[in-house]
Amino acid sequence: MTSVSKDVVRDLLPVYLAGEASNDTKVLVEDFLAHDPELRDQAAAQGANPLPPLSRPEGMESLEMATLDRTRRLLSRKTWLFASSLLLSLIPMSFEVKGGKIVYLVARDQPVAAIAWLVVALVGWIAYLSTCRQLSATGLQPSRKWGARFRWALTGTLFGTSIMLVVWNWAGNAVWLRAIPPVCMFIALRLGEHWRQIERRAR
Repeated sequence: MTSVSKDVVRDLLPVYLAGEASNDTKVLVEDFLAHDPELRDQAAAQGANPLPPLSRPEGMESLEMATLDRTRRLLSRKTWLFASSLLLSLIPMSFEVKGGKIVYLVARDQPVAAIAWLVVALVGWIAYLSTCRQLSATGLQPSRKWGARFRWALTGTLFGTSIMLVVWNWAGNAVWLRAIPPVCMFIALRLGEHWRQIERRAR
């Protein structure tokens, strides 16, 4: 007689009667039924009244296709929002070199225009993060590749550098300005982890 409890065997009966049990489970259940007439009668009753097959709900295929299409649209939107927002973030750092010297820098020579570009870029980044939030709700797994984490870190650093160059016009060569790029990088990484775009690192 096996030492497995009667409740365990009763829980295994549906799997056994459906023919989906492993060989070891079959031997276990059959051995127990041979020594327990009450459970054997219960198994016979269940076998005589099998559960009806599950029917696929109507419209399930169309719902799955709609979900797939929405996910594809979100991924496409995420790609072009990233590209356009990154481009706008880099405009304040645009420069012209003559004779080995920087003779024109947008952030320095046109600070108001640089601020305007950064505001537009910020709107793009907000839309990008909103798209990431919607994608995280689809259940997509975060990327485990170091390249994804590097892109988020680099993007935050570049955006922070543009901010630093613009603020430089009013704050001068202040030491605290150098903290802006790494702070933006840190924020970008935390946002990427929060919206499940990159794998969260163990704390």
